[in-house]
This record gives sequence, structure tokens and C-alpha cells, in this order.
Amino acid sequence: MERNTWVWVALPLALLVAMAGGAGAVPTLSVEPAEGPIWTPIVATGTGYTPGQSVDIVWSTMVGNRVSGSGFAEVRVPLGTAVADPSGNLRFGFEAPADLGGPPHPVLAMDGETVLAESEFMVTRTAEVTPASGPPGTMIELHMTGGGWTQYDNIVAVTYDNAYIGYMCSFNTQGNMTTWFPATGGPGLHTIDVWPALYYGPSDGPAPWKLPHLSEGDVPWQPPIFHFEFLVTEEAGAVGQDVGSAPPAAPGGDGAVPLYMAAGLLLLAAVAMEVPIRHRKRMVRPAAAAAALVMVGALGALAVPTAAAEGAGGDEPDLVLMAAGTGPAVLLERGVAVPGQPLAVSGVRLPAGRELTLAWNTVDVQNQVNGEKFLGWKVTPEQWTLGTVTTDSNGAFSFTLETPYDYQGVHQVSVLDGSTELASSGLIIEPRFEIVGPDYVLAGEQVTVKGYGLGYEKYSASWNVAYDNRLTGWVSGIESHGNVTFSLYAVGAPGQHFIDIGEGAVGFPYLNLHESPFPNRPPGHVSFFIVEESGTLPPEAPAGAGDVGLLAPVALAGAAGALLGAQAVRMWSGPAAGDATRGRKPSP
Repeated sequence: MERNTWVWVALPLALLVAMAGGAGAVPTLSVEPAEGPIWTPIVATGTGYTPGQSVDIVWSTMVGNRVSGSGFAEVRVPLGTAVADPSGNLRFGFEAPADLGGPPHPVLAMDGETVLAESEFMVTRTAEVTPASGPPGTMIELHMTGGGWTQYDNIVAVTYDNAYIGYMCSFNTQGNMTTWFPATGGPGLHTIDVWPALYYGPSDGPAPWKLPHLSEGDVPWQPPIFHFEFLVTEEAGAVGQDVGSAPPAAPGGDGAVPLYMAAGLLLLAAVAMEVPIRHRKRMVRPAAAAAALVMVGALGALAVPTAAAEGAGGDEPDLVLMAAGTGPAVLLERGVAVPGQPLAVSGVRLPAGRELTLAWNTVDVQNQVNGEKFLGWKVTPEQWTLGTVTTDSNGAFSFTLETPYDYQGVHQVSVLDGSTELASSGLIIEPRFEIVGPDYVLAGEQVTVKGYGLGYEKYSASWNVAYDNRLTGWVSGIESHGNVTFSLYAVGAPGQHFIDIGEGAVGFPYLNLHESPFPNRPPGHVSFFIVEESGTLPPEAPAGAGDVGLLAPVALAGAAGALLGAQAVRMWSGPAAGDATRGRKPSP
């Protein structure tokens, strides 16, 4: 009888404890769904919490990389706070962050630093290719999300028409990857495939690192394979196009003047010729007309699309280094330049009236061997003299020089008084590539490419070369201060062909290096035409090689205007003081 009494007493108490989420309840957490791409709506639910308890919902991820030396670590990111209801249950909605894929992310219920419960969500991969069609040379963008961070899921390998063109890495950008490559091949459908690949592994077995893994199995995790098709149309693309690491700009470039504007300027010139202007009590209608024609000539020239600035290194703006503090300082007009680009250098707060030396700090690199063994390269610091300057009475100077043809990376520009360095400032050199010689050739003839500003360190020294999206080999300028020349034989059908040069420190092209810890290494994209017989050009002049379209008349009118205007200024505005040609026809 006593035993039954205890049963009847204990049962209601247990029910009350369960209903109230009592101290004996173990908190739980679950998420629905358990996987999906970034921005997937997720609902986290939990039981067993103290009624009214505030619980932090936290997303755990990995941040860092394996190549920069900084390493990587787990990082917890708060998503928000949920409050348990009277029954000890909680509910919290959020979207999957734009984060790493691969192994699932822990989703934590925390009270301060204490983890109360845990669940998991796995970010799955997505991929897209844009555009879907275009002429040869169209820059195709491949964008992916959900890349991983482990050695078995942090990269993907990309093929074009079943030819390997390189790999992309996702760790440094939290799973997001983007690259660009040109459409190549004849008119018709071409394939783009994204394959799983292993970044690295043990050295006592097979070593297929960075290559596409075409079969299934034999790896810790099997990510999806993506397949796309791109339609190459018959329209010709650009000759010698150098688009850096981003898609090319809209046709015409930044310097193009709309046709209606150029036409309006011509009309203004015509009006100016008929409207006399009275200045200093004499008619100067001819001079006004001449000035108008000169202006039209200049703007008419602007109406023709101008070539992109040589060696434009992506979208990074020029960095102007300011003279802070009170001591001597060197000022550079930009923080990033390509070899050969003009660079204005100035100095302030230096000794007045003193002849000083401008110096460039670099290194000399030579290979080393020991018997039959190759030991790599020996690096020795060295300094080049850029020139001498003389400061004014305020201790300032200005000097314009050509950016040295030297290694990629940071170089210090120093001001020396004898052997004493007074001030210095850093400049980053980025590489650039160009075709030298003819870019219309017969099949079997050679095409020569020059590169400037290649590096000597691990992630800037070796550069892979692809011909029509097919890996050909590698080049380097390690012992030539970053300058390299190589030639390939033109092969393939008549039409446009493409040579791509990208950093390949690990033996294969690193397609999204701009998203790595080493962004100042933009790839080179150049192209040329194979013609059927010597001197025969395609029926349409390609963009960048005289493609002025309807703007041609404006350009011609502008040129004529400039010439006529200059002559009119000479005839009607009168010679300058001391001009010995007064009253006589100028010598040609």
C-alpha cells in the first residue's frame, strides 16, 4: 500500500518536471533543413531549456589559409538570440551564411561560453557560368559557392573541351570562387566542367594533386561535378586583347565620345565660323573658327576608342602615399604600377639645395646546384641607382621616371645622401604581358609573347601558359628580374586564337589567385589571328585594331579640324613676338 502511494505521488511530479523543462532536462538543438546552398532559410529548434532563458545561436566556421603563414583556426559567429518559452522550447530562424562548404558547420546553442547543445548544417556547392554564348574571345565567368577548406575539398579543377585549364581554391574566400577565361574554338557548343580535386596528401602514395578526379570513390568526400555548355558564335572578337583578371570593358572604352556629342561639336564649330567675336576692337571670327576646329580635332580623336592602359592591374585604384609626420618623406603618385609605366616621385622636408640619389631596392637571384642536385635559387639583396635630384630651397624635389623592369612584389624607392638613407616609400609591381611582332600569322609561324614583372618567390615565380585553353607549359623570369620571352607555333584553323598566362606555383594554373593571400599577380590574356594566306585579314576589322564604326567620320573630321585649325591660328592670329617668319611662308 505504501509503495502504491509513492507511485501516485512521483508520477504527477515527473509530469510537472517534464512539462516545465525542469533541471533534469537535457537541452537539445536541431536544424531544418540539414544542408543546402548559401542563403538557405534554416529553422533551429530546441527543447529542455529553462523557461525564459536567453540562448545564443552561434555558427562555427574555419578562417585562414595554408599558404600565407598565418595559419587557420575555428571562429564562432553569433547569429542571434532565442528565448525559451514556458515549456522550455526555443525556435530561431536564420539564413545559411555565405561560408565554406565541405564538412558540416556546427550550429551551437550557448549560454555565455558554455555550449548547451549542438547541431550541424552543411553548405552545399553551387556553380554558374555567364554568359551562355558569344564570339571567340568572350570572357567567360565561372562563379562558385560552397567550396571547402580541408585538403580534400578546398579546390576544384576546371576543364574546357576536356582540356585541363587550372584549379580554383576556396579557403581564403570562405567558399566563394570566381575566375574568367576566354571562349576558344570554332563556332558551336563547347563544354566547361568543374571536377573534384585533391589539394595535397601523403607523399608515400600517388600524387595527383590539383588534377581533375574523374572517377568516383577513393577520396574522403565526393563533391558534385558541374557541367556547362557555351555556344561560340561566328563573330570575331578582339585582337591582342589584354583584359587582366576581370571581364573586358564595354566596347569603346572609357575614352569614347558618343556620336551625337561629336556631331554636336562639329555643328558648334560651324556656327563659330559664322559668328564673329569682337575682341580688342577687331574682328577675330577666323581665329575663333580656328580655335573651335582645334577643339573639335581633339575631341574627334577622343571619339575613337582608345587602347586600354598598358598593364592595368585589375580594378585596384592607384594608391597615393601621403607625407605624414615631420621628417623627410618620399611621395609616389601610385602604389601599384607595371614595368615601363611612368612614375612621378617627389620628396619633401629633405636637406635644402642638396644633390641626392634616388635608389631602387631589389634582389639578384641565381640558381644553385650541387653535383647532380638542383638546390633552387640564391637570393641576394641589391640596389639600383635611378638617378640624382637636387632639392630646392625648401628641401623638395620632383622627378618622373620609368617604373623599372623588375620583379613582381614590393620595392622600396629610397632617397640617399651618400650612403645614408633619408626616406623611402614602397611600390608594388604587377606583371603584364603582350604579343610582340605580328599578330596576324600563317599556321606554323611563331607568335612571340613578352612578359614583364614576374616574380621570384614561391607564389609569383612560375607561370603556366595555355594555348586555346589547353595547358602547354610554364615560363619564368627568375634570373632575368621578372622579364621573359617565349614563342609558340600558331596551330589551328584560321581565326582568332588565345594565349593565357597565369601564376602556377604548384605546377598548375591557380585560376582565382586574385582571391588568395597573393592578389597582385593578375593573369595575362593575349590573342592573335591565323590567316589563310599572307596579308589576308578577316573581313571585319576586330575591335582594338581600328574598330571605329560610325565614329570614323567624326575622327576624320576631327583630324582635319585639327590641321585646318592649326593652320588658321598661324594665318590669322598673328605670329608670336620675335617670330622670324612674319610675312613669309613657314618652312615645311
